[in-house]
Amino acid sequence: MLAGGVGISPMIQIVRAMLNIDAPRDMYLVWGAVKSSQLVYRPMLDQRAADASNRLHVTYVLEHPPADAKWCKVGFITESILRESIPRADPGVRIVICGPPVMCNVIKKTLTRMGYPQDIIFSFL
Repeated sequence: MLAGGVGISPMIQIVRAMLNIDAPRDMYLVWGAVKSSQLVYRPMLDQRAADASNRLHVTYVLEHPPADAKWCKVGFITESILRESIPRADPGVRIVICGPPVMCNVIKKTLTRMGYPQDIIFSFL
């Protein structure tokens, strides 16, 4: 799951549903925002990640992080961050994207360049 800003809203619903049904799959969430105060779901996600027996993996990306933030990546969601944060293209992998249209389009192009087939990429614009 790749979210930008308020694009986190549908991702939260996916996370809750997958954890509530005890789905056997790992979930990877990369959430980009401008500043840490916008990460309103961070406490809940961190708690769920800690409670999910390592099935939920969350990466935060901030354009303007606090000076002491070692818990996030800096800048935008880039190919490098994606390579570190999500599984490689595989028949069982599904990618869901939600955020500003420019971000979604750039990420779709990046994922295609990385070898993810178009038919596993779903985007909410």
